[in-house]
Amino acid sequence: MIKWEIETTSRANITVKAYYTIFDNGLLVFLTDSDEKISSIAIGTPVPQMVARSGTSSTPIIFGTKNSLITKAIAEKIARNANKIAILILHFKTEEQRELMNLAARVIDQVLQKQEVK
Repeated sequence: MIKWEIETTSRANITVKAYYTIFDNGLLVFLTDSDEKISSIAIGTPVPQMVARSGTSSTPIIFGTKNSLITKAIAEKIARNANKIAILILHFKTEEQRELMNLAARVIDQVLQKQEVK
């Protein structure tokens, strides 16, 4: 049975929520600042160190155009830091992109800390 957990972070009038579940080999994360809708989806995969000396990850699949760059960047961050497959579903309604990136990074760091504990 899948158990969903939630992490939130807020600043000013923006709240970003991460609903997530952790598997042995991956994470499934839904990130939103408003509604439970899907704007874009990215799948990040960790790249072995021998292939990518920089320790980056690859995101072979992205669906959707709204916030696609943010979705790709966050999926890559999750895959790289967790060293697991990351499936990210994202919906951001707010147009304040810089603030959203800061809040998204903060809430994803919270998720990654929980992932390390498991």
